[in-house]
Amino acid sequence: MEPALFHLVGSLYPWSYLLVFVLMIVEGEAPLFVIAFFVEQNVLAFLPTLFFVISGVIIGDLLWYQLGAHLHRRNSRFVKLIKHITAPFERHLTQRPGLTIFVSKFFYGVNHALIARTGMIGMEPKFLMKYDIPAAIAWISVVGGLGYLSGASFAVAARRLRIVEIMLVGSVVVLYLLEYIFRRLYVHSKSKV
Repeated sequence: MEPALFHLVGSLYPWSYLLVFVLMIVEGEAPLFVIAFFVEQNVLAFLPTLFFVISGVIIGDLLWYQLGAHLHRRNSRFVKLIKHITAPFERHLTQRPGLTIFVSKFFYGVNHALIARTGMIGMEPKFLMKYDIPAAIAWISVVGGLGYLSGASFAVAARRLRIVEIMLVGSVVVLYLLEYIFRRLYVHSKSKV
């Protein structure tokens, strides 16, 4: 099955990079993990993929910021949902925006809401990007690194597909454990403040 999937992704060239860009705007961990896997397998080239991943994440965050800035005075369900998701982080966002934005990158479902919330509260885009770019690079390194390493494992154990499947599942579990650890550390530091 994997040669057909590799062929499909490879046949999308150069549209595959546009797909990488769009996926990074809309979604997060799972697509990045798979994209890094494809880079290791030489289905996607490293430098163009890295460019489109970073661009997609940063532009996506700017779009989420603009959405929050645009909707900040409305009383829609979407605004209420954003406020509900980000309520536990509200004080941290104003007191320690850098740490809060960094940690939120590793919380699935929180980062985009938090970025939208920065637009709602009127944080300057330049100020946001000062914290968001390093956080995005760290997040891309961790999640992309796990995907890349699982691709290397795949190449080594190509004849033992069962082992590779277990390693892929294990990599995803490690990713979620890292998220859990960051969440616990953040909650623990929050309770001390």
